[in-house]
Amino acid sequence: MNLGTYGITFPVLQDRGALDEVIPTATEDAVRTAYCAAGVRTGWKIYAGDHLLTDNQAVGDVVSWLGDRFAGRQARSDC
Repeated sequence: MNLGTYGITFPVLQDRGALDEVIPTATEDAVRTAYCAAGVRTGWKIYAGDHLLTDNQAVGDVVSWLGDRFAGRQARSDC
């Protein structure tokens, strides 16, 4: 994955369900590793749910994260 081509200059929030049956853990981990290696500020959290349930578990954190971006607060990085 060549992230330099895309010039990601904005923070990313990445989450996944510990029981996700759709997206392999290795894929999610590889994306996070590539973002971090490219210097992309990447938030990361694992929830207890499966692929669909995780959306319900994450919604509060996602709304809070977006609110912080609109308020001009710097995103934390979990790299």
